[in-house]
Amino acid sequence: MKDMKVDILVAFQLTFAFMATLICIYSLVTDRFHLQPLMFIFMSAMFGIIGFREYRRTQNKQSGILFWVVSVIIFGVTFVSLFVN
Repeated sequence: MKDMKVDILVAFQLTFAFMATLICIYSLVTDRFHLQPLMFIFMSAMFGIIGFREYRRTQNKQSGILFWVVSVIIFGVTFVSLFVN
């Protein structure tokens, strides 16, 4: 069997995805949405890591940049919503 190496980026991606999922489940069960900006920050970090991994894997700038743009937009919306409310 091939030796499976866990990349540190995969570990961070899974951690951010797990945290965002936990916050989503907590929000749905309790009907409290005050942690939603934190969930968006975790999602933004996850998309940034996906973009970096995709660029590193394929050396294709289009797919990596697309994930980075999505990550920056999500983080920007979260940042603005924290200071507006």
